[in-house]
Amino acid sequence: MEPQTPLGQLDPIEIAEFWQGFLVASGRHLDVRQPDAWPFGDSVELADKLLALVLQGPKRATAGSVAEYETEGEAHPRSATSRSSQTARCDLVLLSSSPMCELDP
Repeated sequence: MEPQTPLGQLDPIEIAEFWQGFLVASGRHLDVRQPDAWPFGDSVELADKLLALVLQGPKRATAGSVAEYETEGEAHPRSATSRSSQTARCDLVLLSSSPMCELDP
């Protein structure tokens, strides 16, 4: 079964193709692990609106609660103070349910 988001099922082939295209366009090694893909918000309208704000510049941060990470069994993102020499985290953010952009926090 394909991963589900509040916006529906993700197309893993479309996401993988988007990721490989990003790696080629950015000159990165093609063996870099594909990050998770996720939408902002809990509806198509909100996902698209929030991503537009990121791409236009006004939205520069997002947050999740520790309880949510623990409930879902996900690793906590690194804090801004722990980024010194570690590899930057990269995310794929979805426009509705299609890959739209790569974010390097």
